[in-house]
Amino acid sequence: MPGCIILLNGSSSPGRFPGTAAGHFDRVYDGCCYDVEIDTAKSTLRECAEAVMATVAEPPSPTAFEQRRAAIGEG
Repeated sequence: MPGCIILLNGSSSPGRFPGTAAGHFDRVYDGCCYDVEIDTAKSTLRECAEAVMATVAEPPSPTAFEQRRAAIGEG
Protein backbone atom coordinates (compact mmCIF):
# COMPACT_ATOMS: atom_id res chain seq x y z
CA MET A 1 0.00 0.00 0.00
CA PRO A 2 1.55 3.31 -1.02
CA GLY A 3 2.48 5.63 1.82
CA CYS A 4 0.10 8.37 0.71
CA ILE A 5 -2.86 5.98 0.89
CA ILE A 6 -1.82 4.83 4.35
CA LEU A 7 -1.71 8.42 5.53
CA LEU A 8 -5.11 9.20 4.01
CA ASN A 9 -6.74 6.08 5.46
CA GLY A 10 -5.24 6.62 8.89
CA SER A 11 -6.21 10.27 9.12
CA SER A 12 -9.81 9.67 8.03
CA SER A 13 -10.53 6.86 10.49
CA PRO A 14 -12.31 7.84 13.71
CA GLY A 15 -10.20 7.40 16.82
CA ARG A 16 -6.96 7.10 14.85
CA PHE A 17 -3.99 9.36 15.17
CA PRO A 18 -1.88 10.46 12.20
CA GLY A 19 0.90 7.97 11.57
CA THR A 20 -0.79 5.00 13.28
CA ALA A 21 -1.33 3.04 10.04
CA ALA A 22 2.10 3.91 8.68
CA GLY A 23 3.68 2.77 11.93
CA HIS A 24 2.09 -0.66 11.63
CA PHE A 25 2.69 -1.21 7.90
CA ASP A 26 6.03 -3.04 8.11
CA ARG A 27 4.91 -5.22 11.02
CA VAL A 28 1.67 -6.26 9.30
CA TYR A 29 3.14 -6.97 5.88
CA ASP A 30 6.57 -8.31 6.87
CA GLY A 31 6.99 -11.78 5.42
CA CYS A 32 3.80 -11.66 3.38
CA CYS A 33 3.77 -13.29 0.01
CA TYR A 34 1.09 -13.27 -2.62
CA ASP A 35 0.21 -15.36 -5.65
CA VAL A 36 -0.27 -12.17 -7.64
CA GLU A 37 0.52 -8.52 -6.92
CA ILE A 38 -1.13 -5.76 -8.90
CA ASP A 39 -0.45 -2.06 -8.79
CA THR A 40 -4.00 -0.78 -9.17
CA ALA A 41 -2.73 2.78 -9.49
CA LYS A 42 -0.85 1.88 -12.67
CA SER A 43 -3.04 -0.87 -14.15
CA THR A 44 -6.37 -0.64 -15.89
CA LEU A 45 -9.35 -2.56 -14.58
CA ARG A 46 -8.97 -4.99 -17.47
CA GLU A 47 -5.25 -5.51 -16.75
CA CYS A 48 -6.03 -6.19 -13.07
CA ALA A 49 -8.74 -8.70 -13.96
CA GLU A 50 -6.54 -10.41 -16.54
CA ALA A 51 -3.69 -10.76 -14.04
CA VAL A 52 -6.01 -12.33 -11.47
CA MET A 53 -7.61 -14.65 -14.02
CA ALA A 54 -4.19 -15.75 -15.33
CA THR A 55 -3.09 -16.58 -11.79
CA VAL A 56 -6.27 -18.54 -11.10
CA ALA A 57 -5.82 -20.45 -14.36
CA GLU A 58 -2.15 -21.22 -13.64
CA PRO A 59 -1.36 -20.79 -9.94
CA PRO A 60 2.28 -20.47 -8.94
CA SER A 61 3.97 -23.41 -7.31
CA PRO A 62 4.15 -23.25 -4.42
CA THR A 63 1.18 -20.99 -3.78
CA ALA A 64 1.36 -18.20 -1.22
CA PHE A 65 -0.67 -20.31 1.23
CA GLU A 66 1.71 -23.23 0.78
CA GLN A 67 4.69 -20.94 1.39
CA ARG A 68 3.15 -19.51 4.56
CA ARG A 69 2.14 -22.97 5.80
CA ALA A 70 5.71 -24.20 5.32
CA ALA A 71 7.10 -21.10 7.03
CA ILE A 72 5.11 -21.78 10.20
CA GLY A 73 5.86 -25.49 10.14
CA GLU A 74 2.52 -26.91 9.05
CA GLY A 75 3.49 -28.15 5.67
